[in-house]
Amino acid sequence: MNALASPLEGREGGRGLSKEEILRGREAFHSVFKEGNTVKGELLRLHMHQGTSPDSVGVRVGFAVAGTFRLAVQRNRARRLMREAYRRSRPGLLVAFREAQTGADIVFLYHGGPDVRDPRRVKMQEVLLDLDRLVAKLSGRLVKVGPPQEKSGG
Repeated sequence: MNALASPLEGREGGRGLSKEEILRGREAFHSVFKEGNTVKGELLRLHMHQGTSPDSVGVRVGFAVAGTFRLAVQRNRARRLMREAYRRSRPGLLVAFREAQTGADIVFLYHGGPDVRDPRRVKMQEVLLDLDRLVAKLSGRLVKVGPPQEKSGG
């Protein structure tokens, strides 16, 4: 690796998640689950708490796994699948938020679907397809928060 290259370039050309993009802490997750909207998919559930001020244009993401998965191997595999699917779908998601001129905190929750599918048996393509469907549903639910409108008249 080139000595002058940034640390992120070692991870496939800098496409990894930056520290600013990652949702951290119990309080942050709790507020998204409590106050946010939910979009349900076949394997995943997307929880989103949209920013209400025009200043909040960043998107932070977190990844969680339903409590039905007791083995660390299952939980880690589910998080890896979700992170990679998000990384591949991120450009489309960020465009939707840019157009709405807003930001949000998003939590992707792996629940495994109605038959509770073990993440060790799920293919990346299935998770990617489910995440793309969730992002498409989410795009229609975004509320545009632009700069304040000036009142006219008298």
